[in-house]
Amino acid sequence: MDPRPNPNTNRLKRIAGSTIEIRLLAADREFLRDLARVNLLSSDHAAKYHYPHLKGGATRSLNRLEAAGLVESKTLRITGRPPVKTYQFSSRAMARAWGGSLPITGAKRNDLHELISSDLYFKLDRPADFRLAADFSEADISAVGGCRPDALYTDTSTGELVVVEADSGHYTKHQILKKIAAWESVGLSRFVWGQPQYATARIPALNNISLYRF
Repeated sequence: MDPRPNPNTNRLKRIAGSTIEIRLLAADREFLRDLARVNLLSSDHAAKYHYPHLKGGATRSLNRLEAAGLVESKTLRITGRPPVKTYQFSSRAMARAWGGSLPITGAKRNDLHELISSDLYFKLDRPADFRLAADFSEADISAVGGCRPDALYTDTSTGELVVVEADSGHYTKHQILKKIAAWESVGLSRFVWGQPQYATARIPALNNISLYRF
């Protein structure tokens, strides 16, 4: 049984302060529960992973969720790519109802960084225990030492703890190697790394690193 929250629509209407009646379909709920896992999703994610069965794509469904006050959208502009429409929960209270949070962004973490983390979640086939740094347990924090990655998950075939790192393109070669060395020093040996096509420094070609470019 899936342990993730699955709130009813009456509760969601109260949180949103909305008078709009909305019936959440299974695909809507799956989108919102994935959003709770990673905090930021794009319209491309929704079209590919949540609404591929709809001939008209995800736009109509996402507009319906936004009109009901469950999510809000923004446009993210990325060098060398068309603008991307992104979605996050409409409020902290709405995010909490689904077991999630709002994206934590600032000088060191922008929306592109958060979107790459989400991209990696799907590239990894949605690991059941995928968790962002803000959701790390005390055991996770102890396991990663002083250098906290963007996410962790467990490889169910080997039992290994896998480090997930999103690089929005600003890491230098020195920073990359320093992070890898820090994790290896505490016994971690498997890494998944995501970068945009335009990055300051490339990830080294090592057997224990799985690299994805977006």
